[in-house]
Amino acid sequence: MLIRSMISIALRMGLVLGGSVLLLSVLHHTLTVQNDRFEFYALAVALVFMGAGVALGRKVPALRRRVAAQSSNSLLSSRELDVLSLLSEGLSNQEIADRLFVSTNTVKTHLANIYSKMNVRRRTEAVKRANDLGMLTNHPIG
Repeated sequence: MLIRSMISIALRMGLVLGGSVLLLSVLHHTLTVQNDRFEFYALAVALVFMGAGVALGRKVPALRRRVAAQSSNSLLSSRELDVLSLLSEGLSNQEIADRLFVSTNTVKTHLANIYSKMNVRRRTEAVKRANDLGMLTNHPIG
């Protein structure tokens, strides 16, 4: 699904840029034949690239968030996601252990793995990054 989305975006951007090159070629030919002003040509080039920049600027952040969320979700095991979800509720290590029927040492091991995989140092950072990436939405515990 993500690959299709990326390919679709790449094809659309390719079409936009290809059309832009065609437009610029026609403008260049028209301007050189008619000997019009250079400013018009420069304005057309600036508008084309501004439009391409705006289009890319709208697509790239959303795509980057989706890729990051999917890669983060795939990096964490389901049990680590369980721990992260309970962590987001503000539970202590002991409370998480009681809910998951494991020892506190197991919870600490899961937390160390989560911190390492998410490249964070604190539980608050892990929860914030997980929320930013949309990893905790609709995650059933168990």
